[in-house]
Amino acid sequence: MTLKRHVRFLPAATGNSRTSARGAVSLSHKQIIGTRQLEVPWANSALPEWLAAGGVVSYRGESRAEFDPASGVPDVPGQPVTLAHTFDRAAGTAVIGQQASQIATAPGLPASESTVDRVYGSAQFDGIWVPPEVFSQLRPQQLLDQDQITGQTVTFGGIQGQTAVIVISGPGDQLEQFYDVASGILTFSRYQRQIPGTGVNITELTLVGQA
Repeated sequence: MTLKRHVRFLPAATGNSRTSARGAVSLSHKQIIGTRQLEVPWANSALPEWLAAGGVVSYRGESRAEFDPASGVPDVPGQPVTLAHTFDRAAGTAVIGQQASQIATAPGLPASESTVDRVYGSAQFDGIWVPPEVFSQLRPQQLLDQDQITGQTVTFGGIQGQTAVIVISGPGDQLEQFYDVASGILTFSRYQRQIPGTGVNITELTLVGQA
């Protein structure tokens, strides 16, 4: 099982702002408001051979913004996005690695890059792999998880052609993960986040490499 933790920002001790900054110092306050165990149906599944130390899985796509035509705000063209998962070492039933992302910014400016440590395993609703045998055991629109604090839900969207879809929806965003029904690897993802007003930011990524 996977532990999920919730935190919230608290007002600063000397004011009503959620964060405060003075000079080169930025302060924020958090408080744990709940923890629970995630019940992932396929949590104890053995990992595939390719999800092991030394492997790399790469994705490429774009991030764009779309607005309601009635708002008069023009759409923002897509900016290239790349994402690479590198697997460093095994840790029990999981693999520890790094997720490196690169997002293009304004023309003439360097891309925004970031690298974060990440754990890869089967006990995930939004991982890069799901054991393919579980897809036949799930029903379309089956509720897999619901968070009472954030309002986020996880549902099985069914099988579309050669892909199975898992949908993670929150009050202001939605993540769709498309998995190959034969191998279980994540082949495509679409993340949509509401922009205040009448817009939505959409990031789409497609599998482009596996080594």
